[in-house]
Amino acid sequence: MNRRDKTRIAKVCLLGNVGVGKSSIVRRFTLDEFREDEMTTVGAAFTDKTIQHQDNVYKFQIWDTAGQEKYAPLTHMYYRDAHVALLVYDITDPASFERAKSWARVLKDEGSKGVIVVIVGNKYDLAEKRRVEEEDVKAFANEVKGLYAFTSAKDNTGIIQMFYSICERLEQDTFKDLPAPKASNNTDSQQNIQLSPGKTTSDGDSKSNQKGKDQSCC
Repeated sequence: MNRRDKTRIAKVCLLGNVGVGKSSIVRRFTLDEFREDEMTTVGAAFTDKTIQHQDNVYKFQIWDTAGQEKYAPLTHMYYRDAHVALLVYDITDPASFERAKSWARVLKDEGSKGVIVVIVGNKYDLAEKRRVEEEDVKAFANEVKGLYAFTSAKDNTGIIQMFYSICERLEQDTFKDLPAPKASNNTDSQQNIQLSPGKTTSDGDSKSNQKGKDQSCC
């Protein structure tokens, strides 16, 4: 990134099983919307979002990848050179957490150096049906020296807080040698959003996409 640029640009890639709510997280973050009938991504979907956090402006270029196994060989095109990887799982589905852990291993071997890994427990509105313990998530985030977050796209919880934490980690690591840009109130064509308090912690506007007819949610 050009040192004279006022905006920090970060590539974000979402990885995880089909149905864990990756697209719903992106929709909530970028459009402040939620759809019960969110369709399954085919291949990958791209969008971007600009936010201001403290004195800096961040433009997130977001790749939402398909969760179906048949698309797994193609995902390297999207997590390659990513600054941030959101490994999303459904808190009611232990298998999806195991898949998120497997993605962390893939990123360790094949991801960009210094990629910020975030373990994202989505569907927090179903906390009473939780089948993945928070302590296990925290332990794994510590193991991979990443962040963890608990979110609900449906209830509008935890998503903006997660991206604020990502901004702080980007500033500490990725952009630490860059001069601080001047504060700006200008963002992309989408409006900034304010979400309810969530849990995000550290241990250690165009949209082009393809959607399939299968549906997933939250």
